[in-house]
Amino acid sequence: MAPSPTASTELRGGDEPRRLFDSLEETFLKATGACARLETHLRIAGHAVRLCFAGPALMPLLLPALEHLLAPSAQGPPGLTVHIRDEESTGVRLPPVSWKLDRIGLRGEALDYSDVRFLTAVQTDVKALSMLDRQRGVASYWVARGEDLPVYERAAPLKTVLHWWLRERGLPMIHAGAVGTAAGTSPRIHPPVGANPGVRPIPEEGAVLLVGQTGAGKSTAALACLDAGMRYLSDDRCLLALEPEPRVHCIYNAAKLRPEQMRRFPRLLPAVRNPGEAETEKALVFVNEYAPERLAPSLPVRAVLLARVSGKSGTSVEPVSPAPVLRELAVSSMIYQPGMARDELRMMADLVRRVPCYRIHLGSDLESVPRGVAQAIEESMHE
Repeated sequence: MAPSPTASTELRGGDEPRRLFDSLEETFLKATGACARLETHLRIAGHAVRLCFAGPALMPLLLPALEHLLAPSAQGPPGLTVHIRDEESTGVRLPPVSWKLDRIGLRGEALDYSDVRFLTAVQTDVKALSMLDRQRGVASYWVARGEDLPVYERAAPLKTVLHWWLRERGLPMIHAGAVGTAAGTSPRIHPPVGANPGVRPIPEEGAVLLVGQTGAGKSTAALACLDAGMRYLSDDRCLLALEPEPRVHCIYNAAKLRPEQMRRFPRLLPAVRNPGEAETEKALVFVNEYAPERLAPSLPVRAVLLARVSGKSGTSVEPVSPAPVLRELAVSSMIYQPGMARDELRMMADLVRRVPCYRIHLGSDLESVPRGVAQAIEESMHE
């Protein structure tokens, strides 16, 4: 990965990005003058992050998905500080910026305000701005109105800033589901007829990554495993580490359900945090609230599963070459993250070379899904 900026590594940014960042810092100070400055601290895969809010308006919208990462401030100085505010509750407007639509990248990169030191992205759908000063380890997040934040933002808050900062620490944010088993458990409680006899406890803990295009069944598979009592890390985004072994870290404890999924997972319905939005948005469940004992902060990656809906009742697993797995993982991750770097692609390629890859044919019988996932974990440990 690219080296992390340090005090001895000077990253000289251009005049326009620097002026914008300085203006954002000034407006944050004005906002904290109008509202109380509130701080909370996170520990993400061993890295300390401080979140500074101008007033409380955004805290109940951004913090639930990160609640499992909360840490005492006494764990050392933060590597990253994020200044967070909204315009509506603070009354402080965004500094005037001249945006050129033809200079906004496909994933929101503000090309005129990004360089070797500063990274900037805009979200025109929710009127939000993210900016990172790589030299100082300080970021700014602004949104016009907190109530306009859609479910996907509340499920993965601050994802752009965290993606930029964590990738420089060997932790790319990838688009994949992640579920697993704890050592000593026997997840194949009801093996299908004709399966190998006996239910053997898993000798080691482990997780699989679920990758595939939208509609491939990743989220349904992750929810089925959660519903069956398996360990949960992600239905959408997670962090990947390769050293000393491939490992997946839970960054957001959210699970999202489409209306048809809500009908298939009735046990999750009491935990839905936004029932009033069920007609227009996905239902949102925070696993740290619903079943904290099933939330895994981190697990070693034993296999990568390329998901597809089989159209059959049962779920089956078969080996597959790394090439299609890497293609789906890389493309979907690039679509969702602004400014993905080549080093991140190399890490994904390294991952699929180091762990077994399977194609999982997801059946309509939900009980067969966790059995298939557990089978892949068990078989990968014997390769």
